[in-house]
Amino acid sequence: MPGYGVATLTGTGLNADVSSAVGSPAVSLDAAGRLQIVSSRDAERAELGYAVEAAPALAGAGATWTTLATSTGGASFVALGNSTAAETGDGTFKTVTVQDVPTAGAPRTLLPRARDRAVS
Repeated sequence: MPGYGVATLTGTGLNADVSSAVGSPAVSLDAAGRLQIVSSRDAERAELGYAVEAAPALAGAGATWTTLATSTGGASFVALGNSTAAETGDGTFKTVTVQDVPTAGAPRTLLPRARDRAVS
């Protein structure tokens, strides 16, 4: 898929309508005030790797990104560190929820990333 662009990757990998916000990853706070991202993934797209990452800042000195959860080879998301990851759905498209459980005093922002190679 190299060279196909973000719109193609978003449409095929995240089951999103690239002409609108439908299916796009949604970042919010859960009932406990934890940052979470809810998105979908196509379990049949085994060639795609996904990662959800968090950092205290989007750019600059504070932009040290930590991988919270990954999915490779069409498998379910696996949470890393203190994060949580859950998937629901019976069919090809799974709804994925990843929550950041940051260290006290370390606010972060979430970034979904879908790649056409193995997630490192």
